[in-house]
Amino acid sequence: MRQNKPYWHSLLKHFETEDYFTNGLTLPFVIGAGRNINEQAALLTIDELFKDFEKSGEYINVLKCDNIGEYVFRIGDKEDAKIYPTKGFLIMIDNCFENYPTIAEIVLHLNDLYNDFIKVGNYSKIQGEWDKFDEQDIARIDEVKEIH
Repeated sequence: MRQNKPYWHSLLKHFETEDYFTNGLTLPFVIGAGRNINEQAALLTIDELFKDFEKSGEYINVLKCDNIGEYVFRIGDKEDAKIYPTKGFLIMIDNCFENYPTIAEIVLHLNDLYNDFIKVGNYSKIQGEWDKFDEQDIARIDEVKEIH
């Protein structure tokens, strides 16, 4: 079944539905998965992904995950936006970006944190280290390829 939603929407929804994450996925994971889902697609930048988030009309939840020590993202909803602070489409579950007044500043911060990992294809944090997707990551991303 093909959907008209962006790949990242299918990815986040599928991983949540299948309980593949607790809090969300990191930006490097989301960006790297895009290449696996559509090998012909250009790798998105963090800025492009955020513009895509905004354009989609979806709320996106973000928090700093205690398990992996990284920012993680998932699809949010209007109810979350009533409870937690927001900056545009971003719902900050734990106020992780309270010191960044704009989304542009958040994107700059995320670029500083993650661009080097993305550039070398280290999209997954495995046992505390950024690395290539492992077999389990690839198998799960391939499931999304089937439904997207």
